[in-house]
Amino acid sequence: MIKIAFIIPRMDEGGMPRVLETLSMGLPKNLYEQYLIVLMNDKPINYDFSGEIIQLLSEGKTKFTKINIFFKRAKLLKDLKKKYNFDIVASFGVTSNILNIISHNTEKVIMTEHNVKSIEHKSWGLYGRVYNLLIDWYYKKSDCIVTVSSLIATDLIDNYHVPSAIIKVIYNGIDIDQIAKMSIEVPDDIMLNSSRNIDTNTINIINVGRLSKQKGQWHLIRMMPYILEKNKNVRLFILGNGEYYKRY
Repeated sequence: MIKIAFIIPRMDEGGMPRVLETLSMGLPKNLYEQYLIVLMNDKPINYDFSGEIIQLLSEGKTKFTKINIFFKRAKLLKDLKKKYNFDIVASFGVTSNILNIISHNTEKVIMTEHNVKSIEHKSWGLYGRVYNLLIDWYYKKSDCIVTVSSLIATDLIDNYHVPSAIIKVIYNGIDIDQIAKMSIEVPDDIMLNSSRNIDTNTINIINVGRLSKQKGQWHLIRMMPYILEKNKNVRLFILGNGEYYKRY
């Protein structure tokens, strides 16, 4: 049986936990012994996982404590890899990816990248510049990097000098049966009784995702006046949370 571990910052909200949940629940239980290593131990686990869950340390509040916790996590990961002797360790997100390489033991290291980092890091200030350097140094040391789009792969090759030979483009997996089941569910009472309830006689455009510049909901908002000029029977629903919540 293959011992595989996944590293992720948190499992309480977001797209990456959902992707990891789908992956974990879809892996054959008779072939894989699964472990989940969550970097944060002060957030709830809101997604399913088919295996043992290990939580590490809470996130620091100051720059000094964040740096200190980063290296403590690296040490804990190194110890865990020696203890469990994983065959494969796959990581999600830039922090997890870098920690995965730093703590490398004998296992195969697989990184997954879900964002165009050269764009995302522009809004991160000093942290973005530091992470750009770390990506340039460490990503090329991975055995394989899985990106969820061709654009992300191109970004890593052009801006971070990652060899194309170690990059694989694999789109996010989806549970078609679960989506089909959810599509016929009746909205809950809150939505039905809301003044903004969904009218089935209109064309409803629904966007679900983190409310941030990167997700680009503002493009949809900007286009709505032009759409309504052509068809008044259209409504836009934006579902999510994030730094742009009050702006939207």
